Order: sequence, then C-alpha cells, then structure tokens
Amino acid sequence: MTDDRYQRERQLQAIVDGLAESVAEASDVEILEEAQEAGEHIEESAESLRARLLETVKAFRQQRLQAARKDYVKAVESVRRTVVTLPQTSPERRALIDKILACRPDVGKLLTAQYRDLKALTDEDLEGCLRHLGALGVLDEVLGDTGRGA
Repeated sequence: MTDDRYQRERQLQAIVDGLAESVAEASDVEILEEAQEAGEHIEESAESLRARLLETVKAFRQQRLQAARKDYVKAVESVRRTVVTLPQTSPERRALIDKILACRPDVGKLLTAQYRDLKALTDEDLEGCLRHLGALGVLDEVLGDTGRGA
C-alpha cells in the first residue's frame, strides 16, 4: 500500500512538473490566449495575485515585529508576576524612591526620561515605578534581599 501511494505521488509530481515546464516554455501571448479561452478574467486574476504577493511580503517583513511584540508581552508578564514588598504609605514609598536615587543616580536618569518630574508622581505612578524597579532587581540591590516578597 505504501508503494501504491508512492507511485501516485510520483505520477502527480510528474504531472505538476510537466505543467510547470509547459508554462515556462509558453510565450506570454499563448498563456494569455489560453486564459481568455478558459474564461479567466486576466485583470482580476492579476490584481488578486498582486494583492496576495503584497500580503506575503508584508507578513515576511513583519515577522521581526511580531517576535518583538511576543517578547514584550513576556517581559510585561514577568514584571507583573514579580512579587515586590513595598512600604505601606505614600511618604514611605517616596522616601524609598529618594533612597534609590541617592544610591543609584543612574536610575534617576532613566526614571526622569519616563516620568519627567519625579516629585510630581502620583501615588499610583510611584508604586508602579517601584514595582518595575523591584522586577529589575534595583530594590534588592539598594535594600538587600528585603525588597522581594514570598
């Protein structure tokens, strides 16, 4: 039975090869005449093929973008899953951010790029900022291992 299937596949491949060779050897005029005789709408077919090719090119060009989006989603999920123990009150959280900035001035440059004026941060923004720093390991570095919860 495997031999029969193999034989059929070889026969089909021979037919496809023959058709491909026939098309390759035919002139453009012959191909157009045959298509018109078969009732094919040349302009519609050409437009359809053009659109399909453009879609394929676009999909190929966006492969890296799609991969980057997947990586981004994974990174965001990783940050969300990271458990960080933060001070309970807003003044304590603000004191913590001040301590981080005193210990790691380079972090301040990164934060001001995103948050502009650190003193004007809302409590929610401040908490989010501290959670991100915790996920990046900055809290552990500044506070020791007490920055992460269980």
